[in-house]
Amino acid sequence: MPTPPSPTDAPHWAALLRGWRDHPGPLHTRLHTHLQHAIERGELTPGQRLPAERALATLLGVSRATAVTALDDLTASGHLTRHVGRGTHVAP
Repeated sequence: MPTPPSPTDAPHWAALLRGWRDHPGPLHTRLHTHLQHAIERGELTPGQRLPAERALATLLGVSRATAVTALDDLTASGHLTRHVGRGTHVAP
């Protein structure tokens, strides 16, 4: 089984998130939906760490608030777990 990419592997994350803006709606909803589908398709695996909020926002060219809202929504729906000091991970 291949090792999942690190949260700092910008080329991987750029490829994974390609096209996330191509749908209607608020940016945080588009990002939420794109990440949710990546989890459901197995492109993001249980326990895999996501980039930090600021790094994700920078990579996508959005505000940190947009990234935080999308990650908070995914946490509330059970797709992610978030812990201060340990990061954001795909839920088991």
